[in-house]
Amino acid sequence: MPHAGEITLLTWNPDRFDWGEEYLEAIDKTSRGNHMDGDWSTGGRKTGLQPGDVAFPRRQGTQGHGIVARGEVTSEIFREPLFANPDEVGNYVLIRWERVVSVEDALSTEKLKTEMPEVNWDRLQMSGTFLKPELHDRLEQLWAENSR
Repeated sequence: MPHAGEITLLTWNPDRFDWGEEYLEAIDKTSRGNHMDGDWSTGGRKTGLQPGDVAFPRRQGTQGHGIVARGEVTSEIFREPLFANPDEVGNYVLIRWERVVSVEDALSTEKLKTEMPEVNWDRLQMSGTFLKPELHDRLEQLWAENSR
């Protein structure tokens, strides 16, 4: 799929943050061809993500690994209270999720390491790792093949 901007690889560790019911709802809605809007923490990142960029979150932690979603960033980075501690403020973007899959249907880290060894899949930054432009089409193709 063509995209308007950058591709950023996000991270999601359910051991540290539970996407919970919203994740299950996103799987259901997007499997039926609907989009689902949500927000995503950019950690310490305050700049760099813009509307039109594509986001792929890679699930990590002890409960399974791999890319579980594709979405388009729909906002600039903004600040609001943290999920876990409303007394503190964090950085977020809005994302329109186009397709979200279960961890069992994720684009596996093993496949990503084999097909795209140029990326250090074990060292993605929580705040987002930008994918080199020459790798965009390859990741989009792998995702499309995997998420049918």
